[in-house]
Order: sequence, then C-alpha cells, then structure tokens
Amino acid sequence: MLQTDDVGSARARRISAVSTLGAMLAVLLVSSGAHAAAGLRFLRESPLSRFTEQDFDLLRKAAGVVLSAETNGASEEWANPATGNSGRITSVSRFTATDERPCARLKIDARSTEFDGSWTYTVCRGADGDWLIDGTAKPK
Repeated sequence: MLQTDDVGSARARRISAVSTLGAMLAVLLVSSGAHAAAGLRFLRESPLSRFTEQDFDLLRKAAGVVLSAETNGASEEWANPATGNSGRITSVSRFTATDERPCARLKIDARSTEFDGSWTYTVCRGADGDWLIDGTAKPK
C-alpha cells in the first residue's frame, strides 16, 4: 500500500508513464456550461471533491504501479494519513486496441472521510507514453 511516507520509494519513482490519471479524474469536477454543470452535480458528493493534490499524487502513483504490472487483477492501495483519504486501483482487464495501443480497464475505488465512490475507466497508452482515458478504445 502506498502511503505518504512511501512516496519516495524506488518503486514509485520508476512510474513515469502515469502522469495524468488523477488529473483526468479531477477534470470530471470541472465543467463548462450550465447543462454540463447540472449533469455533474453528483460529483459534489464524491470523494474526489475532497481530494487534495497530495491525494491525487498518491492515486497517480498507485495507478502507475498497477499499469506497470501488466497483469489482470493487479491492485494497489493508497492512503493519505494527513487527509484520511484513500483508495484502491485494480486492473480489470488489458487489451490491445484496434490501433495497436496497449489499453487497460481500471477500477478505481476512492474514499474520503465523507464519501465512497467507485468508477471503471478504459485507459490507453499514447505515443508519448502517458496513459489517457479513452472510452472509445476497442479490442482488436
């Protein structure tokens, strides 16, 4: 399990491919326009609404560990004692997309002191090595 005092570990430092997963999840909290805002009101009662930058850093590092494992069922927990927030990321499945990109379905469980939530996302590795959410990716 990753904790704030484990962040500098050699294992976590090896994870460079996952630089944006937590930030992409945070994008869900930002909307443009009244219609979009109305559709995202549920996120106010989401653990993500209570996450700090340090929480998102721990989430990204946990995702990196799971994606580096390259196996289905790989899982990593994280916890931030400073905020009380925590979570787990699990690789549900991995596949090669029709355009030859490696992809994975990740289940993200998140907990804050007030809320629990769970989401599943498809992420694919881009040409630059970063993993990005891609809900349209199909297995070949």
